[in-house]
Amino acid sequence: MNQTHFRLLFILLIVLIFLLIFGIRYIRSKENMAMIERGMMPAVSDRTTVNWTLIFSCLFFGLGIGLLLGNIAANNFMSNSPILAYWIFVSLTLGAALLVAYTIQEKKSK
Repeated sequence: MNQTHFRLLFILLIVLIFLLIFGIRYIRSKENMAMIERGMMPAVSDRTTVNWTLIFSCLFFGLGIGLLLGNIAANNFMSNSPILAYWIFVSLTLGAALLVAYTIQEKKSK
């Protein structure tokens, strides 16, 4: 596959993600309108407010730590596949950062 095929697949992926989000919102709105027409009260979502500053700060901190650990591992242990080292450590630390942000937010809400 050449570069043109990858560009077309990327554009197709973006369009499909947009259509998925639009479809979910459209179906939810249709369902709520049908409930209102029948005299029922649609369920109010009990979403809590999200502290985006906490989430993004944990993500950036995890990204920095992951890049640092990936660099150390690529230079010392995995010199034949450095991209894999970066990918592994960045993924692990971003997941850990999201877990930390979730636990902090849950403690604050209680």
